[in-house]
Amino acid sequence: MKDADPYSFVWDVLPPFTGDSLVAAVGNTYRITATNKRTGCQSDTTIEIPGFKALQASFLANIQGGDRCVSNIFPDLRLFNTGQGGTTGTWYWGDGSTEPFDPNTNPIHTYNGEKNQYKIKLVVFNAGGCKDSAETTVCFKDTVLVFVPSAFSPDGNNINEGFYAVANGAVFYELQIYNRWGQKVFETQDPKNHWNGEFNGKECPEGIYTYMLIYKGRKTATRQQRGSIILMRTQ
Repeated sequence: MKDADPYSFVWDVLPPFTGDSLVAAVGNTYRITATNKRTGCQSDTTIEIPGFKALQASFLANIQGGDRCVSNIFPDLRLFNTGQGGTTGTWYWGDGSTEPFDPNTNPIHTYNGEKNQYKIKLVVFNAGGCKDSAETTVCFKDTVLVFVPSAFSPDGNNINEGFYAVANGAVFYELQIYNRWGQKVFETQDPKNHWNGEFNGKECPEGIYTYMLIYKGRKTATRQQRGSIILMRTQ
């Protein structure tokens, strides 16, 4: 096999550089002239050394409600991309799910509370294939918010017609109501089921009644809350 002809190379830079490779600033185009040492023939072309923006993966986490941890009350987490240079990548949410990275989108993820902590990781790439990553850990707090009104008036005016107890975040709920003699006049395990002030189809008299609310969070112990309510009738 005949050996290939020898060549010399000259790069159009200041000062001129000879050699078959060039180390120079990125983001510029350079002209190179190749000379066949045997024939003297020359050929030139331009070569671009591509440049890419500096790459840094970075984000901020914002929890709905301003709490330190996501919870069953506020399970949504919004992430704000504060990095630079990333064009593609992946969000890893820490619960086994992922989401494609979009530099123009601040994603929201909802957690189910199966873990006490979630490690969130962002992996990004720039147009040149360079890689960077960032991660943080967010906690999950199981909580129940309870609200019980002090009075109601089932008098047909569509204002405070039914008695209810709210236990946001509870996975178990039971409400019991007793009259002054200790007789149970109402019981439900449906938070949407309100007491209308009746017992066995008859109106209960005005007065003070006792309630007992039993509830349980996803990971918290069963709790009981007792108190008094006033049944008022204006008609």
